[in-house]
Amino acid sequence: MKSITLLSYFSTNIKNRLKVLLSRPNSYNLTLVKAEESNYSNGLERELIQQLEKIDAQIKATNQELLKAQSVNLRSYVSSRESLWGNLQRNMHRNAAQESITWHWKQLKKLIRVRLYTQEKLDRITGKYWPKKIRLYVNLICLAMLIFFLIGIILMGIMTAIYLLPIWGSLALIYFLSKKKRF
Repeated sequence: MKSITLLSYFSTNIKNRLKVLLSRPNSYNLTLVKAEESNYSNGLERELIQQLEKIDAQIKATNQELLKAQSVNLRSYVSSRESLWGNLQRNMHRNAAQESITWHWKQLKKLIRVRLYTQEKLDRITGKYWPKKIRLYVNLICLAMLIFFLIGIILMGIMTAIYLLPIWGSLALIYFLSKKKRF
């Protein structure tokens, strides 16, 4: 008897709460309003685009300098001076070239990180951040599926070859035995 009264109590309590919620006047209005583009976002967008162009120019210049340093390093390896002075000069050029290469490489990595960060900020302002992220994740998932598919095909080929080893062995044995009887 108590369970019936508790059940009826809870069902009437829920009904009463729903009536109160549904009969309440809307104290807030849920409407979608298109945001107008402000001068602030346009100015910030232009500023970020200019920063990206500057960073791209710096990356291009650093890349060219890195290639020059690598060519100097390669020339120092190829040079064929076998005297004491030639060896000292070659080692000095090689060390300077290696230091230059490592500095340019670090600078290039730093510029690329700054460019990615600035591009992310621009994407967030223009509303392209999440579509790009979703596209990236979909591409990664497709690449992973393709890799697993190829690994599966390779493993199936290996398993088939192992499975057919006795048949190939018996065919090779028959061939060698038949060839031996001819002579």
